[in-house]
Amino acid sequence: MRNLTILDCTLRDGGLTNNFRFPEKYIKDHIQKISEAKVDYLELGYKADPTYYERTAYGKLKFCDDSEIRDIIKGISGLPKLAFMVDVGRFDRRLVENASVSPFTMGRVACYLNQIEEAVEDVRFLQNKGYETTLNIMAISRERIPEIVCGLRKIKTQIPAAAVYVVDSYGALYPDDVKKLVSLYKEELNGMNVGIHVHNNMQLAFSNTITAVESGADFLDASVNGMGRGAGNCPLECLLPYVGKDNYDLKPVLALINDYYTHDANERSWGYCPKQLLTGIFNQHPVYSIQGAGEDLIRIYDHFQSEVQV
Repeated sequence: MRNLTILDCTLRDGGLTNNFRFPEKYIKDHIQKISEAKVDYLELGYKADPTYYERTAYGKLKFCDDSEIRDIIKGISGLPKLAFMVDVGRFDRRLVENASVSPFTMGRVACYLNQIEEAVEDVRFLQNKGYETTLNIMAISRERIPEIVCGLRKIKTQIPAAAVYVVDSYGALYPDDVKKLVSLYKEELNGMNVGIHVHNNMQLAFSNTITAVESGADFLDASVNGMGRGAGNCPLECLLPYVGKDNYDLKPVLALINDYYTHDANERSWGYCPKQLLTGIFNQHPVYSIQGAGEDLIRIYDHFQSEVQV
């Protein structure tokens, strides 16, 4: 298999399930074990603007202050490259240090397709600061191909990002959809790396990631035990053996699952369930669309069906 790049997004996407309120011991243990697993990149969280988000309502990985991250990673050897994410328009550029003095190597810009021009400016800003960059186009399942092509062409002419991501935010894509999108990105971006970030609403996160690899994707996102918003992400413990036993070590990831995940099944607010399946089928946001919906699957189904028919 050709060389691929794996990014662990557990702490960032998983942080959306608990407002980033991870115990510090878990954060340190997670970083240590992902380091031992030899994963290429570790995404710690967001650099969010405190004027948009009240600091006391979130854990420290919502803001990823460089000084706090330095304290967290102190003494951990063999670190992967560390990444943070920013949402377009929701970070303060004055709080981003130069990469040369930062614990972070990569900055990832998340945007919707109609924010491409602003996202390009954010990517360029981070590149000028010395960071490797990715541009993650969210909710791509809700966009039409002509508009996607237009957005990709704007990217191609303006920025040399490390990767541009196909992001299945709603877990609504099937393998054929992933194949078409990754192939389209590769064609339009003229050899630029393509990434894949998928959600597991229809139990397709792992198979869609494999399909993306077979279609030419180079950067692959995954999380421990699939932890992530809504139905969660592609499980890292599935992806590592697929990509190659010689390159990565599965056992540290299994140790994390043993220590932190095997006893929380009845308490967690993420993962596959029939409600999340319906959000994937109807291409709806995995959280907001089912808030207050209760457990009546027929009522949820009928609600989504009525919206489709409008």
